[in-house]
Amino acid sequence: MTNKTKFLLPAGLRDVLPDEAEAEFSAIKSLVENFAKWGYRLVSTPMAEYEDSLYLGSGESLRNQTLKLFDPQNQQIMGIRADITTQIARLVQSRMENEKLPIRLCYAGNILRANSANTNGDRQLKQVGVELITEKPSAAADAEIAILALESLLEIGLQEITIDLNTPKLIQIIFPNLDEATSQALHKRELDSLPAEIIQYIKASGNAENAFKILNDNLPEKARTQIEYLRSVYEKIIETGLKCNITVDFIENRGFEYHEDFSFSLFAKGIRDEIGRGGRYKIGKLNASGFTCYLNSVSERLNLATKPKFQEIEANLPYSEIKKLHTQGISVIKKL
Repeated sequence: MTNKTKFLLPAGLRDVLPDEAEAEFSAIKSLVENFAKWGYRLVSTPMAEYEDSLYLGSGESLRNQTLKLFDPQNQQIMGIRADITTQIARLVQSRMENEKLPIRLCYAGNILRANSANTNGDRQLKQVGVELITEKPSAAADAEIAILALESLLEIGLQEITIDLNTPKLIQIIFPNLDEATSQALHKRELDSLPAEIIQYIKASGNAENAFKILNDNLPEKARTQIEYLRSVYEKIIETGLKCNITVDFIENRGFEYHEDFSFSLFAKGIRDEIGRGGRYKIGKLNASGFTCYLNSVSERLNLATKPKFQEIEANLPYSEIKKLHTQGISVIKKL
């Protein structure tokens, strides 16, 4: 009897069998093709890099999620990438520093986390996304990313998508000196422990159309500027007519600590984890608006319409006849 314990995989890693693997491959192909229609060029980055480059800028937040290994060739510590976004930042600042702006890039690949990254306990994730690098921040760039994210996820068969728009720096800008107790109460949405000036932003959050109406005109100038910027992005999304729900959360910033004036999360009915996230952040002196999707969260809901048709054929069927079947989109299983 086979000792199956020797086939055990590390926690959070798993084999992907044909149906799911083919659905994921089809989704990646569809996403990248749709990105290309908007002018995004595909790039590929290595699975491992030296720590110094992996932790540049926003990469510092991934230090505790990065698995490390020793490179015997150069006697240095390397990290297995826990996110591709930070690698794109490094690529833009090095190999592409003389490229004409704006730069539009897309990517797809596996990443590995030290700890589980979703409710399924996955540590190896398939990450797909885009980055739009510009000289100055603009609502047009941020809206393009949000629209591309929505359109692409609808394209692969996801339904009833909700995009939650955020102003991650709003509270920090208006209330720069919050004490630790108030900050904790804010994260937990404990209204009884928060001042009225903050509560109004929590109560206004929700349906986007209503949210912008609730906040009054007596807001501080800095807050009004942030909210009007978010409203302009919202209006550009509405203009597309894409079928989605749009909500606003004016104070959400968990996981968006390195983002600037704009961020967003994506959800779909029947899926527990968020299906994607994005926003704007800094790459040196440049601005980058991006979106990323982890296919592990949506694999069970992917459109399987591209599943191949199989037809069993005789072992002696001529090659020319087999190719005729292939041109009809039929995959063959040859008798042996």
